[in-house]
Amino acid sequence: MQYIKKLIFIIPSFYLLLLLFWQSRAFYLDPYLILSIDGNILLKIVLTSGFLLLSSLLVVIFLSFQDSWVYVLGGAGVLSLVPLLLISTPLAFYLTLGLFLAIILIYFLLKRTLTTYLNFQPTVLLSPSVKTLSTLLALVISLGVYLALDQQIKQNGFALPDSLINSYLKSFTPKLPSFEDDQSTTSPKEASFTQITAEQLNLLKQNPEALKQYGLDPGILDSLINKDVKGVADKPNTQEPLYTRLLKSQLESIVKPYTAYVAPTIGLLFFFSLKSVVSILSLILSPLILLIFYLLEKSGFTKYQIETREVKKLII
Repeated sequence: MQYIKKLIFIIPSFYLLLLLFWQSRAFYLDPYLILSIDGNILLKIVLTSGFLLLSSLLVVIFLSFQDSWVYVLGGAGVLSLVPLLLISTPLAFYLTLGLFLAIILIYFLLKRTLTTYLNFQPTVLLSPSVKTLSTLLALVISLGVYLALDQQIKQNGFALPDSLINSYLKSFTPKLPSFEDDQSTTSPKEASFTQITAEQLNLLKQNPEALKQYGLDPGILDSLINKDVKGVADKPNTQEPLYTRLLKSQLESIVKPYTAYVAPTIGLLFFFSLKSVVSILSLILSPLILLIFYLLEKSGFTKYQIETREVKKLII
């Protein structure tokens, strides 16, 4: 029965870690999601942070019941298998190693606390370890985002995904000026550009002021003209909107000199996003710890032993 009590919390810990890495897996597949303003992505970050805090809490409770490194190493080994079940290798190996080291480090710090306390107060004793473990897990997950994006950039080069650009332009469809090549004028008239021909791009290049008023650099037209742009009649409804193409080209040209810093920046941004949400959710940490240990005591799972100690005092 004693062994069951020592190991019982590894089951919910494993389940919550599964949910944590299941939620974070989307950010490994598309690290640029952290830049999205879509409500579903924000919800995914909140859920990831929630599972991060809850899994940290249950892992710390599991570790607090252990008095032998055999159970700790075995439990850490089992819990560290979670990334291998959900994430593709070799990224999963880095996450597994990081998760294992984080659990071992927390037990080392927690053991010192649990062997020196005088009065068992679960919120005072466990809350710091839960917050530290949540920070370490956020670092491990963010490191995974960095490694995934770094590998993606090395293999395919830097390119902003269309989904990211479209998320910002979802509710904003500007109209850019078009030009007709006639003998009388080259002045712009308003038109919506879902398609564009090479001749129209050349006309836009001859009238750079039309782009500047929309905050776009006319120089990026060269890269578009050099591409094999077909006419409207050749491929109807298959090309990106002009504004999207111009914006994407301009952003990529701005970021290109700093490509080496893209992956670390995204990783840090993801880490601070998780930490910010976890800090807010931590407001319920102390009541949650008190509730768990109250239920454990009332169910007979745990008991408290009151000791009377002699105290030596100096009197003059």
